[in-house]
Amino acid sequence: MLNFLLEGEPQGNGTWLLIVILVLMVGMMLFMSFTNKKRNQKAQEMLDALKPGDKIRTIGGIFGTVKETSEITVTIEIGKDDQRTLMVIAKAAVAQVDPLMEIVDEEEDKKASEGEVVEVAQGEDNNKQDNSEETKKDNETKENNKK
Repeated sequence: MLNFLLEGEPQGNGTWLLIVILVLMVGMMLFMSFTNKKRNQKAQEMLDALKPGDKIRTIGGIFGTVKETSEITVTIEIGKDDQRTLMVIAKAAVAQVDPLMEIVDEEEDKKASEGEVVEVAQGEDNNKQDNSEETKKDNETKENNKK
């Protein structure tokens, strides 16, 4: 089959090569179609299974708790304690239903009730501050050792 490449003269006008390329392209398109169909089906099942009390993340990055659902909208509650707000969003804007968020919220509530300070999204800054305080202590120790 590869002899025509070595001889330098095209044989069969390249029809076999064209057929192989077309078959590969059709196969690739079918594979992508089935993959997209599966992904869309899972997303639709997730949206259909939404119920009050579910913790969700929207495509805009808003985290909230589902309060009410309809065919095309979802009412979510965002905020904590006395600063709670209800938002009505499109059902298609729900990116993820995350049951792990419930565990995180319970742990934060438990820490807050025990009097511990709950820090959100500031881990890196706190580490930098801790490192700078350690660096200051190390520098003071080195200066004292020099004396």
